[in-house]
Amino acid sequence: MTRPIYEVREFHTFRELLTQSMAIYGKSPAFKVKNEVGQIVDISYNRYHDDVFSLGTALLDLGLKDCRIAVAGASSYKWCMSYMAVVCGVGVVVPTDKELPFADIKSILEVSESKAIIFDKKFGKKILEHRDELPQDMLYICMDAAEDDGDILSFDLLVKKGAQLIADGNEEYIEAKPDENKLSVLLFTSGTTGMSKAVMLSSRNICADIMSIMGIVKINKGERIMSILPIHHTYECTVTFLCCIYGGVTICFCEGVRYITKNLEEYKPNILIVVPLII
Repeated sequence: MTRPIYEVREFHTFRELLTQSMAIYGKSPAFKVKNEVGQIVDISYNRYHDDVFSLGTALLDLGLKDCRIAVAGASSYKWCMSYMAVVCGVGVVVPTDKELPFADIKSILEVSESKAIIFDKKFGKKILEHRDELPQDMLYICMDAAEDDGDILSFDLLVKKGAQLIADGNEEYIEAKPDENKLSVLLFTSGTTGMSKAVMLSSRNICADIMSIMGIVKINKGERIMSILPIHHTYECTVTFLCCIYGGVTICFCEGVRYITKNLEEYKPNILIVVPLII
């Protein structure tokens, strides 16, 4: 094992990672996102922590404790909220490739035994027209819906509901104590030799990776990274998302390959995590 170059703080669960970073970085921007009119706004580590806890509280209120929850869509703040809310006190997150054909998505949802799926509008078009082929008790949560539409729940309204539940004294999520050794993330391989295979990981598994990386890679509070690669992939999720939450970096999101140059000019990142094709 490579000896660490830099001192690394210790944590073994995603909740420890999140709460430590909130305490250290507080008002510093964790994310830069575009609002409804295209203006770039900052989201602090404090707000990210609070949003995660609000969403987590709402998911528990829906009866999803200890359930597998799929997350699918473009890389975004709400994707990062969803991932962290599930692993910090609800159940098991199932990051899902938004580009897969419906047959593969159906297989992943069935094999993972997911009870809910959080998705953006574009991904929703792919699955909702085939919803009669999915389990009857599946919960659908749309990141882009302003209001509930039948049994399709609004992500934003859930966050508001969770915040209100906490204000009213609901501490179920706040008091949750995730087990570092229990299944926390269920990943699916690319399926290059057949159907995708499920890979079971605990929070301790991934937190150990983050600590190892941070022992030999130096990133600094206030630096900016732009996420270009698909965030459901372990590489992008671990390095661009989770390691940067550890380091106090500000995460920005590329809006698509055709917008790389435009987004580079807008966000002026210090760090890029890419593959040779992008270079």
